[in-house]
Amino acid sequence: HAAANEAFLEVVRVIDAQDENHAYAGEYYERTGDLRRARDYFQRGLEASAPTDDERSQNLAGLARVYLALGQLDSAEVSARDHDESISGSTELSLLPDILDASGRIDEAVAAARAWLAHRLEGGAARAIVAASLRLAELLIQDDAALLALPVLDRADSLAHLANLTAESIEALRIRGAALAASGDTAAAVRALREAATNAVEHPTSSGVRDAHVALGELLAAIGQVDEAILAFETAAGQVESTTQTLDADFDRVRYGDRNMAPYDGAIAAILSRTESSEQHRDLLRWSGRRKAATLAAATSGQPSSAPAWTEDLLSLDSRSALVDYTVL
Repeated sequence: HAAANEAFLEVVRVIDAQDENHAYAGEYYERTGDLRRARDYFQRGLEASAPTDDERSQNLAGLARVYLALGQLDSAEVSARDHDESISGSTELSLLPDILDASGRIDEAVAAARAWLAHRLEGGAARAIVAASLRLAELLIQDDAALLALPVLDRADSLAHLANLTAESIEALRIRGAALAASGDTAAAVRALREAATNAVEHPTSSGVRDAHVALGELLAAIGQVDEAILAFETAAGQVESTTQTLDADFDRVRYGDRNMAPYDGAIAAILSRTESSEQHRDLLRWSGRRKAATLAAATSGQPSSAPAWTEDLLSLDSRSALVDYTVL
């Protein structure tokens, strides 16, 4: 994919020559991990002559993300506040709650999310209201207020159905499962997450299928239903692998790979909870190999490689031996 990288670098050269559209260069460098260069382009976008409202919002959002990734939390908060205050459209999301949450200020994050939802209820589009509601519910769960999240989710789900927002309705069900689990109603949580997983398969998006099945798998593993958990992780991993194959651009693979190891990590954690046996070793090695293949696919060509063919002698370690399993990228 050197050719793809060269094509994007040519776009950056055009941006430099024309001194406009800096956010696109910033996003390219952000996704490929060059955060300081990304920051410089987002800053140049803000300093350009007469940026539009959309351009200003895009560059402020980029700066907030980059400062957060660099650990510069005060600067991230300033950029997030500027971004939220400059929003003119009816669909954009607030950044401030996420920045405050990442800074460990969960009470302030909840307050900011409440304020943003109230703002959206005054004049936002249905999708924006639902998104603000779902984010508030997640933060309430983190703030040990899961029962308060349930009515927020009820209203979000009702609006999602009225507006025919299927993906958002599935997401509301997933978060409901998390709220019910956090409040101690495990049986209801499992039912909600099973329904979310079923609906996600019937109306598939890459993130919807993955997130619903990972959440279901984690809960099933936590209550000791490991075999069923592995099946859920299997579905999530299959979605990750099929999606990765469709990603042609290098920066898209980087962005996608960063958040898609959860099915593999969940499966490995579930298998480790089983009693040690040769079967457990085989399952661990299979999932570890599969995780490597997915990681390499996300980092290179997008095509999954086959898991390594482990030999029987590797599965018969004595008490003084260990198998060190790692990936070098």
